Amino acid sequence: MPKLPYEGSSQPRPYTLTIDGRRTSLRLEPEFWEAAHKAATAEGITIGAFCAAAIAAAPLNRNRSAAIRVAVLGYWMAAAARPRRRAPAPAV
Repeated sequence: MPKLPYEGSSQPRPYTLTIDGRRTSLRLEPEFWEAAHKAATAEGITIGAFCAAAIAAAPLNRNRSAAIRVAVLGYWMAAAARPRRRAPAPAV
């Protein structure tokens, strides 16, 4: 198996953010928090807006942290499936 960039067990930590104008906290692994931040930045939105959309799209029986993990995974899986633009060939 190839070496993964995040091997081992990363413990969830608390993060505080604003969702729909209300301060709230949740627990996520640092890797998921970083990936959520990068996804939000790529979309031009705040981390709070990204998390609010993830929570709103999740089934009612899914907790907030799990909803964000699933949204982050889905976002980056979709990004990986998009065709990449190739750089133009160098002039000879």
